[in-house]
Amino acid sequence: MELERSDELRLGDLDFWGFLINLPGTAELKEGDKVKLSVEMVLNGTLSVAYRASTRDFEHRLQVPVYPCSSLKLRHVDFKAIMPPKTTVPRAEAPEGVETKAKKEGGCWCITHEAAGIEEFTATSMEITFTRANPVSFFRCPSLVREISLTSFGRLTTTDHYEFLSQVDGDVRKLYLYLPAEAENVRAEDPMGELKISTRRSGELQEVEVTLRGVVKMGELLKLTVSYELLWEEHVSRKGLSDYELRIAASEGVSWPTAHLLVKVLLPEGASPGTCSPEVSYVSRGLRPVVGFSFSPFLPTDTTELVVSFSYSIFWPSFWPTLWAGLAGLVGCVLVKLMAVAPAAAAPLVAISPEAAEKILEFTEAYERRMRARSELASLREALRERRISRRKFKARARVLRSEMESLEKKVRSLLEELRGLGGRVAELLTDLEVAELELASVERERRSLEDRLARKAISLSAYRQRLRELRRSEDRAQVAIKEVLLRLRELVS
Repeated sequence: MELERSDELRLGDLDFWGFLINLPGTAELKEGDKVKLSVEMVLNGTLSVAYRASTRDFEHRLQVPVYPCSSLKLRHVDFKAIMPPKTTVPRAEAPEGVETKAKKEGGCWCITHEAAGIEEFTATSMEITFTRANPVSFFRCPSLVREISLTSFGRLTTTDHYEFLSQVDGDVRKLYLYLPAEAENVRAEDPMGELKISTRRSGELQEVEVTLRGVVKMGELLKLTVSYELLWEEHVSRKGLSDYELRIAASEGVSWPTAHLLVKVLLPEGASPGTCSPEVSYVSRGLRPVVGFSFSPFLPTDTTELVVSFSYSIFWPSFWPTLWAGLAGLVGCVLVKLMAVAPAAAAPLVAISPEAAEKILEFTEAYERRMRARSELASLREALRERRISRRKFKARARVLRSEMESLEKKVRSLLEELRGLGGRVAELLTDLEVAELELASVERERRSLEDRLARKAISLSAYRQRLRELRRSEDRAQVAIKEVLLRLRELVS
């Protein structure tokens, strides 16, 4: 049972913050009765990491409280601090009278301490020092956007978009993630492209070592995208003929406290969302509905479970040819009708300031330039694969394009946040643009996964070609949607 707590309380001259725990009701206790209470907390600013040039390793210093500073007298205390894997034997610097032991449990070093008769409001801390060849992944995470994509063919893909700020006093070249053990087809990318990874089993989790493209220094921003597939049957259950329910822990695969977590659940094309838990932040209905959840802040220890019910017909994909034919006929009829009838007066446009209009045009131009750069880079990769250009020429031109794309990416994201504040029709169009971008990213990830499966002979050539055709149709629809949004944005300021 989770108990409510008050806001922080300043306790006189005791110089610490406390919390008042509110019990769900009156607790009628007799002498000798036992009550079990678990308190979980995250301490900030207690760990520091620095590179030591003399030994070419990273020294970690951790300040931890030895006793829970309580208003109650503690008869007995067992203390244990567990170090991360692959560390040297930790050293503990504790106050006089606090005896500690170092021992190894399950492949990790621990510092332990036992005490009895601890008085009220006893505040004692110790410093633990250990070293590692590579630093722990000590980052501050201002933002994490998670996309959980459910496809028409029973695939569940999770994609995490991280923003990190390094807190390590030294050069960081590798980063470690901990994903569910059953995660498959794990990939990591930065804005420049795919990164090298290695995976290994670590207890009940899968440890992923990501080799970064370059060194990351203290305070530098790192953007990272990690995608992986989970077993559909582990998280999606069928509740009826066409009713399904997704259940997944919000903290699954999250390794850092996050200032803001946004989870987007992309349902299969043609699905209809139903009840959700916890309360959703937004719902985007359309050909492919999106359900969003927002958490600020969010901890890896959070026990929240995301539940999304939806209706979906397994025969939906087979209706695509008929649906497109029907839409084509409908569009033709509308065009004929419009040409036959005199055009009505145009609806008045919402007034947009000259400054906002300039920002909109700047955004559309930067976005289109980024699209062209991406297209050119894709063409270069194809030409290299077919040996129509040399590797030297490819690297030279690709370096220029990637630099341009990185600059344009920053500009587009900055303008996007500014324009979103205009609200109204502009905000609606930007939302449509983001949904189309998510669809494109999902198609690209599934295409790579499909190629991997074909290389491993986990799928037949005919099934590969059929799914590839479907992915190309989805890509075309998303590209058309993006061009439509850019056109509508230009019309608003014309």
